[in-house]
Amino acid sequence: MSSTCKYFSILLVVLFGICLIRTFVIVNLSKKKLPKCSKNENHAFIEVDWKRWERFKDTLRMETISYEANEQNKDELKKLVEYIIQAHPTIFKSKHVQYEIVNGYSLLIHVQGRDKSLLPYLLAAHLDVVPVVEHEWSVDPFSAIENKDGTIVYGRGTLDDKGSLMAQLAALEYFLEIGLVPQRSFYIAHGHDEEISGYQGAKHIAATLKKKGVDRLHFVLDEGLVVTRGLFGSMNQDLALVGVTEKGIAFLNLSVEIHGGHSSMPAKETAIGIMSGAISRLQSNQMPGRIDNLMTEMLESLAPEIGFPTNIVLSNIWLFKPLLCWLLSNNQMLQGGVRTTTAVTIMRGGMKGNVIPSSASAIVNHRIHPWDSLDDVLQHDQRIINDDRVRITVLHESEPHPISPFSRSSSITYQLLTDTIEQIFDNVIIGPAALVANTDTRHYLTFSENIYRFNPMVLTKDEIASIHAKNERISRDNFEKMINFYFHLMINSDRTKLREITDKKGEL
Repeated sequence: MSSTCKYFSILLVVLFGICLIRTFVIVNLSKKKLPKCSKNENHAFIEVDWKRWERFKDTLRMETISYEANEQNKDELKKLVEYIIQAHPTIFKSKHVQYEIVNGYSLLIHVQGRDKSLLPYLLAAHLDVVPVVEHEWSVDPFSAIENKDGTIVYGRGTLDDKGSLMAQLAALEYFLEIGLVPQRSFYIAHGHDEEISGYQGAKHIAATLKKKGVDRLHFVLDEGLVVTRGLFGSMNQDLALVGVTEKGIAFLNLSVEIHGGHSSMPAKETAIGIMSGAISRLQSNQMPGRIDNLMTEMLESLAPEIGFPTNIVLSNIWLFKPLLCWLLSNNQMLQGGVRTTTAVTIMRGGMKGNVIPSSASAIVNHRIHPWDSLDDVLQHDQRIINDDRVRITVLHESEPHPISPFSRSSSITYQLLTDTIEQIFDNVIIGPAALVANTDTRHYLTFSENIYRFNPMVLTKDEIASIHAKNERISRDNFEKMINFYFHLMINSDRTKLREITDKKGEL
């Protein structure tokens, strides 16, 4: 017995030693970074002057709304496209640029590079916005009203996605104004119906590229995750999350139909009771979680900035994986990163207080993690509900996207993206993540394995909450960062070889 305790104690000491060494190596890893974007740079910092700011505000005043029923404000969309072309003569009259209006309202811009042997890349954004509930707003959502000192502008589309739209154009305009010609060609794609799945916009842009003989792209960058501030209370740095995949989505209708009757003579089970039991079992038995390579990379990127003893845990996920999986699975904000989530969003049943209904139904929304499929979700739900009287019907589904490369040392596309983030944003940690929302990238999946979803702006929790909600707004400083991000990305994307990013290896 004493020998067993002795060996167990030695094992614990060895494990603890390994954990400390790994923590020290990860925390103290020295990285080689590119020069920061600053106002001291020569032709490499773009200020948001009056012209750029006013053009952005002009686009916010156009009510380019997409509605749920696949209806759109086509007149406003047409006006926005015409305005973009008229307001940027440097771009649309350049000998290095070709453009076309796709399917009536989307815009595709082609910037010709010097080396046609290099694969082009694509930057995406969208022209349309979601509807507003005007009485919830404290300002007119389509008047581009600023705060008192002019540092913030309010309006639907400021964050989603006219900020990216106008920042890409401002960056390209400056790029051309100072006489730069890229080595690598690139496209800028502005779809007009992203908010209703992009089937008339981005899907037609993709078909247009195919007709031009473009069937492969170096990478695709669309809207997505942002630089978050204050997401973790113990972190002093901002966290830039790059979406390297999108979770899938499934809307399921659960229905029960049995004999109803008078409430004075209730059967042992009613349709509502059966449905309530099924829903209760689903909510109590969520799909299992796991820590995959994507979540491991993201958590390890946090380790240097998290205090003791959490940094030891995050630096040694190989040992603490079960604990982390349990903790994340029970966190409302973070559970989506480790599993497919289940949410009951609508329940229906009954029509009168003294009548037992013969039917009941519910809508269940799953956000499908990339390691699961729709079949996995359906099998799980059927097994957990375990009642043949509950019928499951798929109303809408979209499978998860493939996971793009996210190694800075082996993926040139992910490296140039993260390099650009570090150039623009101060004191930032970068990590890969799965995007819960959906973007136009669904229509570009066949063009490249390198598809990323990132909006270059710093947002607090409250600012993130304004997306698709009331009082959506963006700071002038964020708009400036976005322009400079896209400008530096255009420069960095000419890179054809990986660069060494560390002074020493961080693996143990």
